[in-house]
Amino acid sequence: MKKIFGILLALALVLSMSVVATGPVAAANTFTVGPGATNVTHYNTIQNAINAAAADDTINVAAGTYPEDLTIIAAKSGLSIVGAGAATTTIQGQTTNNVYPGPAHIDIQAKGVKISGFTIASPNVTAGFFYGGVVPHAPDIEISNNTFVLSGGYCVAIQTLWSGWGGNISGLKVHGNTFGGNATVYQAIFINHDLGTGMATVSDNTMSGNVRRGVAVELEALWPDGPPR
Repeated sequence: MKKIFGILLALALVLSMSVVATGPVAAANTFTVGPGATNVTHYNTIQNAINAAAADDTINVAAGTYPEDLTIIAAKSGLSIVGAGAATTTIQGQTTNNVYPGPAHIDIQAKGVKISGFTIASPNVTAGFFYGGVVPHAPDIEISNNTFVLSGGYCVAIQTLWSGWGGNISGLKVHGNTFGGNATVYQAIFINHDLGTGMATVSDNTMSGNVRRGVAVELEALWPDGPPR
C-alpha cells in the first residue's frame, strides 16, 4: 500500500510540474508615443517606448515630428513600429559625422523588426560629413510604406550592415517606400555583402528628385568569390 501511495504521489508531482512548465505565453503589449505621455504604456519619445518594449510588441506613434536617432537592440526581435502615416509622422535624424559611411539614424540590430508609416528625414548634412540612414543588421526585417527625405551632403537612406561587422539580412523586405530630397550624393538603398544565405527583396519603391543611385549592390553580395571572369 505504501509503495502504491508513493507512486501516486510521485505521479502527482510530475503532473503539477508539467502544468507549470506549459503555462500560457505572455501576450504581446502595445505601446503608444505622442503628446501627454504617462510613461506607463504611453511615451513622449520613440526610443523610450523601444526601451520599454519586449520582443513581438507593437509601438504605435501618433502624428508629429520626433527629433531622435533610434537603436533597436537584438533583444527586441519582432518589434513593430508603426507611424500614423508618412504625411503626418516624421522621425528627424540628429547625427552626422565625418567618417564614411556615417552614423546610423535607425540602427536595427533585432531580427523580424517592422517599420512603417513614417517620413524618415536626415538632418541637413554639411559638406564633408555623412548620414548613414536606416541600418538593418539582422534577418527578416521589413521596411515599408515610408517616405525618405535626405538633404545636404552625402546621404544613404537604407544601407545594410556589412558581413565584416556581422550583418545577416536574409529575408529583408523593402517595399512601398518613396525616396526623395536634395542631398548632393544620394543613395536610396545600398545592399552590402552579408553573412546570410536567404533572399533580400526590394520591390515597388518610388525614386524621385536628386537620387543618384536607386538600388546599389556590392559585387560580393552577388558573387561570393567575386564576379565571373
